Amino acid sequence: MDTEDLDVLYSSSKWSTRMSADEIVDDHIQKGQDATKQAKLIYRNEANVPYKDEICNMDIFQPDDVTPDAPIFIFTHGGLWQAPLKDDGGHFVLSLVKHGIITVSLTYTVAPKGTLRQMVEEVEEAIVFIAKRFPHSRGIFVGGHSAGGHLAAMMLTVDWTKHGLPQDLIKGALLVSGLFDVCPIVHTYVNDELKITEEEAKKLSPNTHIKETCQLSSHCPIIVVVGEEDSPAFKKQSWEYGQQLKDGGLAVKVMEVKGHDHFHVLHDFAKDDYEPTKKLIKMINGQDK
Repeated sequence: MDTEDLDVLYSSSKWSTRMSADEIVDDHIQKGQDATKQAKLIYRNEANVPYKDEICNMDIFQPDDVTPDAPIFIFTHGGLWQAPLKDDGGHFVLSLVKHGIITVSLTYTVAPKGTLRQMVEEVEEAIVFIAKRFPHSRGIFVGGHSAGGHLAAMMLTVDWTKHGLPQDLIKGALLVSGLFDVCPIVHTYVNDELKITEEEAKKLSPNTHIKETCQLSSHCPIIVVVGEEDSPAFKKQSWEYGQQLKDGGLAVKVMEVKGHDHFHVLHDFAKDDYEPTKKLIKMINGQDK
């Protein structure tokens, strides 16, 4: 497949039928900002908490009646590893905190300043930071959208014992329209800023680490969500990665959401009646193994 075709396949904004490519990106950014603004008015929060430096920071939202053992959901944003879209986590805050779930939205050093390896390591650092800040939580759950889905999936390959933490630290994962094979990205416009080699892309692709994931995260239920109207490349990667994990013995649920594209498949997590939201809450509450 030539570069032009790959560019189209991995340009999720070009596949939406709701708006033009430029309009839908603007709408996506605005919806994230609006959700976070609303969340900050409703819930107790700490903004821009550094876990490494000023760039690598997080927003932490807690219910007023939070308990020491409250579960934690940590969201990692997308943006093709190039846009700091931390506000996207606001969608989850609106639906999760009311259920007693501490909700964290983090950002990391995006390209071109940050390398993909650096981003993976920074998300790992963020999880360690939260685990040590909330040592009595009954469970950390990770999630991510698009490029953030890639980063969240890489967390399932981590040996947490090297940080003095239990290997079952992460109790579950939500991967929304993620990228699990980075290799095609090497040949797209995305790599103009990312500057990753084919060898690096393979090493940093979750689908290269199926064996490690199934060994290190064997206890972990995983929900993979993708929109029916997303790019064929994103849909294919979600279904294939989910099946690979299933074949490895993990408890995986793949959900293709009817009528949803790459963007509002994420936005609707703010809604209580959204089926993926309900699945996520059940997983966090230990009701959906």
